Amino acid sequence: MREKKQKKRRNHASERQKHTRERRKHRGLPEKAKQELLAKVNTPGGALTDDEIIAIVRDSGVFRDMEAVMRQFYLRTGQRFLASVRDGNGKRRILATKDHAYVRVDMYDDSARLTEMRARIQKQIAGLNGTSEKLFDRITYLQSMDGESSEEDTK
Repeated sequence: MREKKQKKRRNHASERQKHTRERRKHRGLPEKAKQELLAKVNTPGGALTDDEIIAIVRDSGVFRDMEAVMRQFYLRTGQRFLASVRDGNGKRRILATKDHAYVRVDMYDDSARLTEMRARIQKQIAGLNGTSEKLFDRITYLQSMDGESSEEDTK
C-alpha cells in the first residue's frame, strides 16, 4: 500500500514537472524572434539597439492581448518605484520575495523569508561577479590588441 502511494506521488510530481516544462516552452518569444535577436547581436561589433529589439518583438506578434500588455506595464512601473525607495544610507528599503510579495526590510519579521531573500541576492551577486570577470577579460584582450596595433604602427 505504501509503495503504491509513493509511486502515485512520483507520477504526480512527474506529470506536474512535464506540465510546467510545456508551459514554459510556449511562454515568451517565438523561436523565430529569438533567433533573429541572436543573429543581430552575434554580428561583428555585437550591438543591438532598443529600437531594433522593439521592432523584432513587435513583429513577432507575441503581444496580441493589449489588456495583458497594459497590466504588465502597470506592474513594472510599480515595481520600479518600489525598487527605487531607499533609506537614509542609500540602501534599498523594499525588496521582493520569491513569491512576488514586496516587503519593507526594516519592518519585516519573518527571518526564514529574509534568509531566503539574502541567499537569492547572494546568488545574483555571484552571477554578476562572473559577468564582471568576463567583461574584464574582454577589456584586457581589447586593450592588449590596441597595444599590439600601436606598436606595429610605430615600426
